[in-house]
Amino acid sequence: MKKIIQIFISLTMILTYSYAQITWSELGISSSDINEMEKLKVTPQEYKDWTVLINTRNSDHRRKEIIGLKEAGVTYQEYKDWKALLYSSSYGGPELIIGLKEAGVTYQEYKDWKALVEYRSFEWDMIRLKRDGVTYQDYKSWKAAGIKSCRDILKLKEIGFTHQKYLPYKGIKNVYKVKKLLQWNIKPTKLIIGMSYLDDTFFPCFRNEKEFKANLQFLQENNCKTIRNRAFSEADEYDNEGNCYLFNAELFQRLDRHTGLASGVSGGSFLNYTYYGSTIFVEFDQSWRENASHAGIIKGLGNFEYETSSGTTKNVAKGKVIRFIR
Repeated sequence: MKKIIQIFISLTMILTYSYAQITWSELGISSSDINEMEKLKVTPQEYKDWTVLINTRNSDHRRKEIIGLKEAGVTYQEYKDWKALLYSSSYGGPELIIGLKEAGVTYQEYKDWKALVEYRSFEWDMIRLKRDGVTYQDYKSWKAAGIKSCRDILKLKEIGFTHQKYLPYKGIKNVYKVKKLLQWNIKPTKLIIGMSYLDDTFFPCFRNEKEFKANLQFLQENNCKTIRNRAFSEADEYDNEGNCYLFNAELFQRLDRHTGLASGVSGGSFLNYTYYGSTIFVEFDQSWRENASHAGIIKGLGNFEYETSSGTTKNVAKGKVIRFIR
């Protein structure tokens, strides 16, 4: 037993001696870098511990990262804890941890933000908000107002919005269109909110004030309650009256001079929701030849019931074309 204890003591002494004998030269650090490390009170052992956490093969890059972390006041334990917290989502390296510390973000605050923000890699956006004085509670209020993107919050703040001031604009597609309405002194309505979702290449609304007002007047004159950013072939046949929709369809059966049955066709970039093959009943004042395709705006008139060639009864959405676009 005595011999075993002596061996254990000897091994402990050897290990202790080895630990104490780690030198800068063993770590491949130049004399100028050693001076820099010593100014930051980094010991050879601490440097070695840091290298285990910072996974980069480039020793010069690793050295610079350690220096940056120490200068920012990030301790080894803080870095280790932040890395464990961030790794499961979108670890962005030492720069991100420095940014979080400088913005005053705590571990718990980060967890709270992460639970609230609905997109990945939000950390730098959160840091920008914190630097701009936006608190976690402020962000919750913005989200309740319909703004989830940290970047959109910053853009809205730049043009003088608070979350309370933004509330009347809730539902507008993006900040660019909110800014346009503000410039034109136009208050949002249900119809205007619907217009904000349309692709300007198909039905341009927000390119300039004159065009916007002309298109708004056109929709109002046709008594459109709102306009939906979806194809009419997708509309509910029992819930479409008074609403306007986009359409892109082929007239497969002309019933008379001004009515027919059409089938939704692929809408391309401007009609992402078109259901290929969905049948609709259309009324139109302009010419529409059988087997020809047209796109435009249609107003819902409810539903239309007809008998198919197989003898079954089918109920489809019914609408009137108010503008052919192509």
